[in-house]
Order: sequence, then C-alpha cells, then structure tokens
Amino acid sequence: MSVEQDIIAIVRELNRSGRHGGLVPISEIRGAAKGHLSRSEVDALLLEMERKFILDLKIANDPRALSDGGASGIPRGQTVAYWVVVR
Repeated sequence: MSVEQDIIAIVRELNRSGRHGGLVPISEIRGAAKGHLSRSEVDALLLEMERKFILDLKIANDPRALSDGGASGIPRGQTVAYWVVVR
C-alpha cells in the first residue's frame, strides 16, 4: 500500500468513527499519522494529493471561530485549509 493509500484509509476511518459527515479535520489526520509521518510530511502529502485531485482541502470562512483559533490549518496561498474530503 502506498503512503497516499494509507492517508485515504486514515481519512475514511476517521470520517466513519468520528461521524464527520465527510469533512475530516486535518488535526485528526496528523494525530493518526503521528509516529509514521511528521506534521510537515502530512501537510506536504495532503497538498500534493490535492494537486493530483485525489482529495479536496476545505477552508473555514472565519478561522477565528475555530476552537484553536486557526492554528491547526495548512497554509495554501492566501487561504488556510482545515478539513479534508476524499473525492
């Protein structure tokens, strides 16, 4: 299984177990991958997977409204992504 397939499996399992309705928090993906991939490796992999149209990264309309004040996101140009949706 490739690292990308592992990430997809993690996202699907977190979505199922957390009942996220498809929007899986990036912070949870990082937590599930901890010990295997660093935070920066997970972030880089998610960005690459989005470029390959494997998944979508979603933004918050108002990051200040998030419980962590927006610290858990991945910077993407002028926006910050907080959730992952598998295509």
